[in-house]
Amino acid sequence: MKSKISKFDVIFQQYLLANLSMFKIVFSLLLLIQSSLSAQIDSLPKANKSKGSFAKQLILPTSLGIAGIIVKETNFREYFQEKVQSSRLKTNTKVDDYIQYVPIVELHAADIYYSKPINEIFQNSKNLIIAELFTALIVQSIKHTVNIKRPDGHDYSFFSGHTSQSFTGATALYIEYGETNRLYALSGYGFSTATGILRITNNRHWLSDVLVGAGIGIFSARLIWYINPFPNWKPFKDKKVAIYPYVNGLSNNAGFRVIF
Repeated sequence: MKSKISKFDVIFQQYLLANLSMFKIVFSLLLLIQSSLSAQIDSLPKANKSKGSFAKQLILPTSLGIAGIIVKETNFREYFQEKVQSSRLKTNTKVDDYIQYVPIVELHAADIYYSKPINEIFQNSKNLIIAELFTALIVQSIKHTVNIKRPDGHDYSFFSGHTSQSFTGATALYIEYGETNRLYALSGYGFSTATGILRITNNRHWLSDVLVGAGIGIFSARLIWYINPFPNWKPFKDKKVAIYPYVNGLSNNAGFRVIF
């Protein structure tokens, strides 16, 4: 006796067959990102000029970038956003406008009170400024070139500037303090990840924007620390002067403070 196949079973089987390749891709990407993150954590943050070491440090940002581009070119982007916005994960907050700067604050708080970075305070501040400017240049150039609509209908979605900026600061923190205080160094990535998640739950960015933004942020910091521009420029070496960047979340501005 032949068993009857319900209409639901047929539809479900068709759905599985249609999305099997996508499931495989997403699962493979998750494994790749997990292994890349392990490589990032296990690698020594100390400056290593070998091409092999630098290439290894780029595995994670490259994986995130590829994952973001694949998600961007599929229907999974809209599916994921719809699921988030129709669930309890949906938010409407401006917290992400402020916590994106926490890794930078952590870096310079440690510079002042802990003072065990791998570079001098002026050197890591200089590298951070250059890395953030480099990140901003990439973000704004691509945003205005492709001009993809945000989930909420506004312009310039791809990719997330908040996320890329925050991951630049978090990577700078990890590079400088990964050897002397691993837990503190990794905490910046927690705030950066929270920033990225909130950009999605606030309906300001797609998942693809956040993944690529994180990759660009990590890449920018790694590249600038690898190049280490102006290594001999130390204008305050013989003077008791220090320059620290600051962020004022209440008035939404940032700048530099000079301490004599």
